[in-house]
This record gives sequence, C-alpha cells and structure tokens, in this order.
Amino acid sequence: ALVTRSITYALDLSEPSAPQAALTLRHTNPVQSTAACGQRIGGESSYAQWMQLCYYDYMRVLAPRGSQFVGAHTRPVPDAAMLSEVGDDGTVHTEAGPAGTSQMSVFQLIGFGETRDTVLRYALPPAIVRRDADGWHYHLSIQKQPGTVAAPFAVELKLPAGARIASASPAPAGKSGQTVRWAGMLDADQAIDLVFQTP
Repeated sequence: ALVTRSITYALDLSEPSAPQAALTLRHTNPVQSTAACGQRIGGESSYAQWMQLCYYDYMRVLAPRGSQFVGAHTRPVPDAAMLSEVGDDGTVHTEAGPAGTSQMSVFQLIGFGETRDTVLRYALPPAIVRRDADGWHYHLSIQKQPGTVAAPFAVELKLPAGARIASASPAPAGKSGQTVRWAGMLDADQAIDLVFQTP
C-alpha cells in the first residue's frame, strides 16, 4: 500500500534517574475505497494494483537493553480482515531484541483513507544518561529500516527544571521551556548528542 510514515519520540528527562519515553508512529494510507480490507491471494495483476490495498504491518521497535514496556495505544485487527479469519487484539509483544536491545512489536492494519497513530510508552534504564564534570550526557541513535522510504521524524526532550544546554549536536530546531526539539528526515541513520547541566 502507498503508506506514508512519521515518527515522534518524546523523552522525559525531568528526573534523569527515571527516564520515560513515548514513541508515536503515524501511518497514513492515502488510498480511497469503500471496499472492506481483506487479505488476498492472487487477483492483482501488477505491483501498482497491490499498492492500492490496505496495509498490513508487523511493526517492530528496538529500544536500549533494560527498557521496560509501560503501555500503548493500539487498535485490534478484526477477524474479517484476515484470510485465516483470526484477527489480532493489538497486544504489544516484548522480548529480547537483536544486538542486546529490548524489542516491542505489534501487528496492525491501516485501512483505506486511514491515519493511525500507534503509541508505545516505556521506561528506559537510568544508564542511558551519564553524569560527569561536564554535566549529563545523552546519546540517541535513530536507525532507518533498510528498504523504507525517508520519513519525517521529531525528537522532543524534556530537561530537568533549571537545566541548561552545554552542547548539542546537531543544533536543536527549537526550545520551549524545558523541552528541546529536533526534526528532520530519516533518510539514513541519525544520531543526537546532548550535554546538559543542572543546578
């Protein structure tokens, strides 16, 4: 399907010893149809026709090792939309991921003309921020899934009360109160490095 994606990652570092993350993945299927979604075997004669269907996706998110799933906003996939006639209740599955990561995954369906936000909330291990004489250091890696088109992303970090930025790479797109924001296109792996100081 001709689905577009966008990513918003919000990290609350107001208590550096207890970082909390919320990841929102937005999928939009621009194809308009009054037909019901259904898996098919054959019937489409070209790739272009396959792209005009509903979008079935098993979404996987990799977080730092030790991350703990807290909750999610997902939607079930109805029985009628599956060839097996067995749908999915939208449960997020957690397990150890590759390269020492923590993995969260969920099955989803993006229907005709639909925009769907899937939100994953999880607690990150305190070790993602470290403190030295220069302040608190935070590094974020955003990996682009191979074979996917570039997608817009936004990163929002909420700093502790009274904190000030000592250095940031790349430079933030903006700051409002204690929230620092970056934005860009995920056309390749991205990295953000931030050092902040607290009173």
